[in-house]
Amino acid sequence: MAKGVITLWAEYSERDGGLLKNIVKWKKLIERWDYHELEALRYREGLCVSKEDLLNNIETTMVLIKPDNIYTKSRRVGEIINALSGPGLKLIGAKAVNMSINQAMRFYAPIERKLQEKLGEEKGKEEFAKLIEFMTGYNPYQVHDPALRNQSGGREHQSLALVYQGPFAVSRIRRKVGATDPLEAEPGTIRREYGHDIMRNGVHASDSVKSARREMKIIDVEGTQMKELVQEYLANQGGQ
Repeated sequence: MAKGVITLWAEYSERDGGLLKNIVKWKKLIERWDYHELEALRYREGLCVSKEDLLNNIETTMVLIKPDNIYTKSRRVGEIINALSGPGLKLIGAKAVNMSINQAMRFYAPIERKLQEKLGEEKGKEEFAKLIEFMTGYNPYQVHDPALRNQSGGREHQSLALVYQGPFAVSRIRRKVGATDPLEAEPGTIRREYGHDIMRNGVHASDSVKSARREMKIIDVEGTQMKELVQEYLANQGGQ
């Protein structure tokens, strides 16, 4: 039964996978919201705006649950997803990601510049290398083979990309995520609850709609290898 279901999913994954675009009818949804939904936004998230403002500020953003919370066998991933929920925040895409060195270098390029400005070129470069190694398993300055630099990271360095859409999604998600340093994040935020330090801080959240588009493109959040992986697995199992 499992084989049949997974094979069926794989068959349709290329056509129906990726992001769920134009699936949420925002105008109809927001018009239906009553006093209670609006009060939930106001008191829980400090969003005191009209229905018109909500409709005019539908944003798409991305969260990346980092390897330390993926590889640990616990309920953390589910708890983080629960913590990201809120009125009008819709999960429209998800993808397991094993970043290559080149992907991680492009993804975190803005961080590299900030680290060098803050710590100096040499120290900033060293800290950036630690971040890339944490995300991929490889030190970017010790791997020079182009093929290896494009090779996916190991299983223990897997991340989970989640794409959310909704009114003021970028700022609302970042508020739930908390400050970069878990020690400075407010109680109840994801980084305070599940982070360890500035690098292993649980999750990454896009800081703007533009950044979200750039990051989703780098990790090809719309792409899917499900069909290929299922076919490969069944071939290795002799079709069983």
